Amino acid sequence: MGMPPPRCKRWNAYVCTVGVASAESALARAQELGATVALPVMPVPGIGWLCYAKDPNGNLFGMMQPDSAAA
Repeated sequence: MGMPPPRCKRWNAYVCTVGVASAESALARAQELGATVALPVMPVPGIGWLCYAKDPNGNLFGMMQPDSAAA
C-alpha cells in the first residue's frame, strides 16, 4: 500500500460505495467499529442519502441509502 494523499488533495482512486437501508445507522455503526466520518450524511437530490467514512486503516468508503424523495 502506498502513502495516503496529502490532506485536502484529490484522491486518485475509485471509492467503493455500498447500498444501505439507512445511511445514518450505517455511519453510526461504522463509527462504533472504529471508522471516522469523512463526509456526513448528505442528500443527493432525487437519488438518496450519501456519506463517506474512513476505516481504521485509512481506507475511504461510501454508503448510499436510496430515496427518490431526498432533497
